[in-house]
Amino acid sequence: MKTGLELFYRDPVWVGLDGYDDGLTDANSIRYGGKWVVYCKPWEVEDLVERAKPELGKTLLSLKHSIVPVSLTDRSPPDMHAIVMYCNHWTRRDARKALERRGFSELEWISDIYALKRELKNGAYFNFFHAVMEPALLIELGDIAGVDMKPYVEDTQRSLGVFKDKLEEGLRELCKREGVDFDEELKRAKERDEAEIESLPNAV
Repeated sequence: MKTGLELFYRDPVWVGLDGYDDGLTDANSIRYGGKWVVYCKPWEVEDLVERAKPELGKTLLSLKHSIVPVSLTDRSPPDMHAIVMYCNHWTRRDARKALERRGFSELEWISDIYALKRELKNGAYFNFFHAVMEPALLIELGDIAGVDMKPYVEDTQRSLGVFKDKLEEGLRELCKREGVDFDEELKRAKERDEAEIESLPNAV
């Protein structure tokens, strides 16, 4: 179980604070997880985060805040930052009461299933990245959210196959004009890559 309140990630949109593990599997964390969200002006972020921190490990599992305006649902107000405070189905009501006692109002509940469905339907980069790098995971996430991602994965993989074939065809033609053996160069490149991997610390 996590027990710190340390900064555990920062990206161009979010800053997250480490919290506590809910003990659920990844799939059940999505099925039963969610977050209370409050929108605010940039200068209100720090104060709201400090108010929410004491609930980490109690009614909240973790929290994050945006460093740019964000839209998380179709009801999100325009040009506002957000404080996102994670809990689950069982602690949802207690978390809201605790946050209201700490001065939070106009809280919006977003279930992780809703957020995942929205990402799968609208997240072009998210979908493409996972279709290329982790296709099985994207299909599994779709199954959890009730969104069939298999056709998208198959189309993406098929398009990548066509691109790869066209790229290889062009490289072979270039090597032919330069008097270079494409297959021999490819073999050498693979050998160099394998040698570099073996030279890395803790390489398996």
